[in-house]
Amino acid sequence: MIAGPAMISHARNTMKSKGDVPSSLLQSGKNQWDERFAAIYRMSGPENPYVLGQQMGDLMIKSATVVKHNAQLDTALDEIRTFKERWKRCNVLDTGRTVNQSAAYVNQLWTCWRSPT
Repeated sequence: MIAGPAMISHARNTMKSKGDVPSSLLQSGKNQWDERFAAIYRMSGPENPYVLGQQMGDLMIKSATVVKHNAQLDTALDEIRTFKERWKRCNVLDTGRTVNQSAAYVNQLWTCWRSPT
């Protein structure tokens, strides 16, 4: 109720021309995502990303739900670091370029532990 109208007001009052985005900015973003997914399509390691995601979920349920203990959280951080390394050895499973659920999942999986923890 507050943020939405405030964003509309901000856009109306600060944007000189709506919809004008420099093509170089758009091309830069496209290139970044093209490179990102090209790297993901080359992933052919032994790790199954869906198994890795399931194990991550199990770890979070065990360690970080309502009741938390510092020792379990410390152990979970160590395991998350190993997940980050295991992710590098994932297999994309599908190298198709159209509606590739596996590649999208591998990309999203990285967002779970990409922080410098």
